[in-house]
This record gives sequence, C-alpha cells and structure tokens, in this order.
Amino acid sequence: MIEKIWEILTTLTEQAQASAMAKCKELGFDPNRGIVSLEESFINLNATRVILMDAIDQRKLIQLPITVQKTLLAQLEAISKSLTGLVAGTDEVENLVDRIEQLTLIRHSCMLAIAQRRIGRRRREQGNVGALSLAVSLVTSSPLRDCVAIRATSSMSC
Repeated sequence: MIEKIWEILTTLTEQAQASAMAKCKELGFDPNRGIVSLEESFINLNATRVILMDAIDQRKLIQLPITVQKTLLAQLEAISKSLTGLVAGTDEVENLVDRIEQLTLIRHSCMLAIAQRRIGRRRREQGNVGALSLAVSLVTSSPLRDCVAIRATSSMSC
C-alpha cells in the first residue's frame, strides 16, 4: 500500500498542477468555484505531498493504522483521477478542490493525533508544565496551528 501511495505522490507534481491550471484557463473553467481557490488547494496539496513523502522516506507512514493508510490511498487516487480529468479537459475543479481539502483535513487530523500522543507522553514524563510547553511549541511551529485555530473558533474538529 505504501508503494502505491508513493507512486501516486510522484505524479502529483507542480508540473502536473501547472498543466491543470493552464487547461482550466484555456477552457474557461473558474478556478475559484470550490471551497477555496484551486491555487490555494495546490499549495495545500504540495505541503501534504512533501509531508507524506518525507514520512515514507523515514518509514513513519507505515506506523499509521491500516485504515488511515487506506483512507490516504483512496483520497490520493481520487485526487489523481480529478487532476488527470482536468488536464484532459473535464471540468473537475470542484471535485479536485474538495478532494484536496479532504486530504488536508486527514493530514491535520494525523498531526493532531501525533501531538496529543506526544503531549500525553510528556505529561507522564514531566508533568503538566512540560506538556503545556510542548503543546505550545507544536501548535506555533507547524501547520497544526491552523487546525487548532479552526477548533478554537468553531465546533468543527480537524
């Protein structure tokens, strides 16, 4: 499964994204129709792509539960299909943006789970002060801060 995830990640390049944007403009598709713009979605996709490839290189992705790996694979397959469809001339803007946003949500959920485990471990090792210090550093130094901001301002979970 990890090999398949890697294979798909290697196709979601900035060049493929640029081709999709060019086709979008050529055919007059509105790249701002989704929840966020297609350009913003590609920024999120690139960030997630780098994180996942790094996790595979460091043999950390294999540590995730199989259900999480399957979810990641399914989402990446859907993104790849929408990206390919857009490059081929099908209006996939909304589908692509939605699928990238779902993948971004999965990424933030995984990061939050990892942070919570680290905080729990730190609490056991150093008490609440150490855990609070770790929580602050994790939230302020990573994309996790976006997730925490969402949770603080709404009833949504990341």
